[in-house]
Amino acid sequence: MPGEERAGHLMQLGQAHVAQRDLEAGTAAFMEALRLAPELPGVRQALAQATAQMEGRGPTNATALVERYRVLLRGQLSVDERFDLACKIGRLQREELNDQPAALGSYLQALELQPDDIGVLHELVEIHTQNRHWSRAVDTLERLVSLTSGRDKVCYLGALASILNCELDSHVEAVALYDRALDEDPSDRRIFERLERILIERQQWRELTRAYRRMIKRIGACSTPEERAWSLTLWRALADTCRRYLRDLPAATAACEVCVSLDPEDKRQHETLAELYEAQGRDGYSKAVGAREHLLALTQDADTAAKHIRALARLHAKFQQYDRLFCASAALCVLTKADARERAFYESNAPRASPWRRPF
Repeated sequence: MPGEERAGHLMQLGQAHVAQRDLEAGTAAFMEALRLAPELPGVRQALAQATAQMEGRGPTNATALVERYRVLLRGQLSVDERFDLACKIGRLQREELNDQPAALGSYLQALELQPDDIGVLHELVEIHTQNRHWSRAVDTLERLVSLTSGRDKVCYLGALASILNCELDSHVEAVALYDRALDEDPSDRRIFERLERILIERQQWRELTRAYRRMIKRIGACSTPEERAWSLTLWRALADTCRRYLRDLPAATAACEVCVSLDPEDKRQHETLAELYEAQGRDGYSKAVGAREHLLALTQDADTAAKHIRALARLHAKFQQYDRLFCASAALCVLTKADARERAFYESNAPRASPWRRPF
């Protein structure tokens, strides 16, 4: 029997086996038909379809499937068909055979056929990461960043920045990439928190304040309660960094004023603002007095009231505002919170007819 005729019978036999769900016998028949008549119409397609149904049956089966896919690659195929087979081989090698070097070779072969395929590039990143080939992973991620947009681009920028920061000790480049990711998606707080953590750990306070300001600018007009809350958190962090680490009182004061405007009920922030005004000397005297008086108006217990009145007394004494100092001392006496010095000042300046001259 001529080879081509025999191959035709083998193809029919293979189709019968496949119809009966005997895929191994069917693919074996197709392989023999392909050996006898490589150009037999339909045999490669039949083998490919039967082979695809056999995936996911363990390493032994996966090895046979890889060989069958390689046989299919020897035929006259389009670029897309070759690409699809190379990807299938790579997936089997990686997921079922755990052969990372072989999978890497297969995916690189697929990439030569379609250099901009996102799926293949993603698989290569996974392999390079698993093998701890960080420079190769970085190169591949940079390629993905250039090919994607939106959330996908943000994810790849974040992954690239994480590798540069954690594995390659390239903190400056990592911060720049996190910034790019935030430009793409300002709502991603986790990205900003990673950026913030790098700068705090490295005590780069000046750059940290720039990062806060860039993030505040990205958020913009705060159209939602969530954005307003995040904006307030950023302004507070900016004020705290300027005050504690940079000793930049004007910048800290300006940021704290914004915090108070965003959350007028925050007494702690009002007190911080009063302290900042007080630290500015004579230039901040009138604002410091106003801030303390505002806090005093909100106070409902004697101890807290005494604290703010005493702060006012110190301010008035420092700038020789003795009339006001007298009033503050009198208030402390009325509250029975005056210390010996405050009581002595009041009693030495009170009018002789005043009932408050008697000991409390």
